[in-house]
Amino acid sequence: MGVGAVQRSFRHSRRRTCYDAHCQGVRLLRAPPFQEWVIVSRVHVVPFEIMFKHCDPAGIVFYPRYVEMLNDTIEHWFKHYLNVNFNELHMTRKLGIPVVNLNVDFKAPSTLGEEITKELTVEKLGRTSVGLHIALKEANPPYNLKIAARMTIVFMSLETMQPAEIPADIRERIEAMLQP
Repeated sequence: MGVGAVQRSFRHSRRRTCYDAHCQGVRLLRAPPFQEWVIVSRVHVVPFEIMFKHCDPAGIVFYPRYVEMLNDTIEHWFKHYLNVNFNELHMTRKLGIPVVNLNVDFKAPSTLGEEITKELTVEKLGRTSVGLHIALKEANPPYNLKIAARMTIVFMSLETMQPAEIPADIRERIEAMLQP
């Protein structure tokens, strides 16, 4: 069964998991504007190059810059996967997503000019919070792990400064990435 057949067989539901040999365990999600099924990866990957501004005089990444890279990864995920840029999230929807828990394991230094990939996965999904894992790895073999971060973000009303329920449109896309 090809992806087209999978798409046709799931027209009456909002979300399914594909068990075709070509997309084992990959989620399918209806995509606007025509509500066709699209394959959704469970890993959001962002290629990245270590630049001079990230490094200390020794030519390795200064550790606070990694936290900025983690935030950049989340902002990229919101814009390119969740289809909600930070301007819309903060200014229009009046929602913030502060990090309430952050644990970073530094595995190996990154150096100036190095190409890495930032891989974001969703580990937990609550009513107002999302548990994320972000790994920064070498972009080329042997793909050595540079850092591994686990964090929890909480949706918060910028008007009341209280936790807010995750909006349905965002929640649906996050659910599609939730690790089994």
